[in-house]
Amino acid sequence: MIEFKKINKEYMVNNKIVHALQDIDLSINRGEIFGIIGLSGAGKSTLLRTVNLLEKPTSGQVYVDEIDLTQLSKKQLKQQRKNIGMIFQHFNLLKSRTAFENIALPLELLGQPKDKIKHDVHILLELVQLVEHKNHYPEQLSGGQQQRVAIARALATQPRILLCDEPTSALDPLSTSSILHLLKEINQKLSVTILLITHEMDVIKQICHRAGVLDKGYLIEQSSVTELFSNPKSSVVKQWG
Repeated sequence: MIEFKKINKEYMVNNKIVHALQDIDLSINRGEIFGIIGLSGAGKSTLLRTVNLLEKPTSGQVYVDEIDLTQLSKKQLKQQRKNIGMIFQHFNLLKSRTAFENIALPLELLGQPKDKIKHDVHILLELVQLVEHKNHYPEQLSGGQQQRVAIARALATQPRILLCDEPTSALDPLSTSSILHLLKEINQKLSVTILLITHEMDVIKQICHRAGVLDKGYLIEQSSVTELFSNPKSSVVKQWG
């Protein structure tokens, strides 16, 4: 489903080369929830953003459904990105638009008819349990509700993949649990493959089937969640445990 082959990403900072990602080899199966855990600066967000080439690797290939995205034209890449939804730590909602209007935005950009937009957005509002809040603006919603709107918006184009960039780190424990339950439900009901990054072990334990550990740009360990925490191989996980 998603495959990274020898991914490297370098930046130039103050005339010095910074190695954000180093020789990443990783395969994520269709329909699974895969977590990437690591400390700040480990390269988690950079790796996540290479999936849709918001971060273009310095070298290596990114395959989605056996298509090498690094070899696509801008037009072809734009088409493939419709299959990849993304949610963020701070929701990134438009303050001037209601919950309904935020969710409708991707469909409007695709030029969908108004009747279809209304139908599709209502289904998504039901999925994230926000029908009664459809006319509320982001400032009228709690953090958890805002993240639900963001999730619905990300699902509007019916993507096969959902990228989650620290989706619960701005939320309280109760909202965190609720959002993780929703992501699990989406994975099961819609067969959406989820790649999630976090620095919180409990998030990995609650939701993921498998997980990998990033440290200083290297993928130092990957396994089932049970194996990762019951029999960690790296000192990083042992320290967390």
